[in-house]
Amino acid sequence: MKNPFANLTVAVAGNFGKKVKSGDIQRWVEKAGGVYSAKVSKNTTHLVCSWEDYKAKSPKANFMGPAAAGTYPVKKACQHGIHVVSYDWLEDSLQARRARKERGKYLMANVEKEKRKEKKLIKRGIKKVDKKIRKGEKKADTHHIYVDETGFEYNIRLARVVDIATNKNDYFYLKIYETNTLPHLYASIARYRRPGAAGTEILSPIGSYFHEAFASFRRGFEARTGRFWEDRLDRVAQMGEREVVGGKYFYRPPAFQWA
Repeated sequence: MKNPFANLTVAVAGNFGKKVKSGDIQRWVEKAGGVYSAKVSKNTTHLVCSWEDYKAKSPKANFMGPAAAGTYPVKKACQHGIHVVSYDWLEDSLQARRARKERGKYLMANVEKEKRKEKKLIKRGIKKVDKKIRKGEKKADTHHIYVDETGFEYNIRLARVVDIATNKNDYFYLKIYETNTLPHLYASIARYRRPGAAGTEILSPIGSYFHEAFASFRRGFEARTGRFWEDRLDRVAQMGEREVVGGKYFYRPPAFQWA
């Protein structure tokens, strides 16, 4: 089609990145036989809009239009029934040499719906992983137990003697999880198990940085054992705590053997 934008008046709201320079859209619209408008008016047929401008709220807007979000041009366009379209609509229309139908991914209202769906799916995915982490599973879809450069797994068990005669103990587990993908993010949890009860506490939620997850892991260790994490390999203290009924928890490091 020689003039694909004939009878169209196009305005713009927002920035479309470095690939689109100042004046480009006006030149493209006019070359395609359309009219470029510097602002939204009653003659505007299409407003090409960025996602940032569509979702942003503007203090200049002093009326309630159909759109609850958006900058002033967006609200004005929605109020007057003007097509609020994405940059993809403009680009695809120019390449096809005909104006694309204002539907599907081209309408910013639909873009907003898709982004909401995506957000819900992400939340659902996080909940699914969170559920597995709460159960203390070693692998949780997108996460695994963190292992440091020495090969040490941050998946430890603390114990406390409840009854020596019946060999009953309380157990307290501390774990740090790491994402499978880069950049790595972390989570830390505490699980307890004692006769007749069990539960989980999220110390640092999914998406935490390592220093946050480790700090909460360390605080959990120190609160239950009464000793600093750096002193966890103290054999004398370990053996002394082992016999105290109802006292502090003790930690048995890997390869630690009681005398």
